Amino acid sequence: MDNDIFVGKRILIVEDDPGSYEYLVALLEGTSAQLIHVDNGLDAIEICQNINPDVVLMDIRLPKMNGYEAIKRIIALQPNKCIITVTANAFADDRQKCLQLGCKDHFSKPVDGDLLLKSLRKHLKV
Repeated sequence: MDNDIFVGKRILIVEDDPGSYEYLVALLEGTSAQLIHVDNGLDAIEICQNINPDVVLMDIRLPKMNGYEAIKRIIALQPNKCIITVTANAFADDRQKCLQLGCKDHFSKPVDGDLLLKSLRKHLKV
């Protein structure tokens, strides 16, 4: 992988499972992106308002507020926010729901690292 492909970019990882979070960190290691982590939907909304990350990697099954509700609220505040779901919700209906809410892409766990990086390159335009 190219080092520094996401230099200057901020990626918010919204994930409550430590193993899934560590997996995403390992995938993004070496990209030079600034990684921000929260473990629930409420904190994700706050980070989007205060820090305005370039991309949000959003799980759906989260404590305090699920990912669907967090996506709705973030998109209401920032209609062009790039949100990519990374979730165990793997059915076609789940993907369709996420895209209808305004997500740019949807990945089922375990996510294919190459496909996720390709999507991030596309949406970050790098």
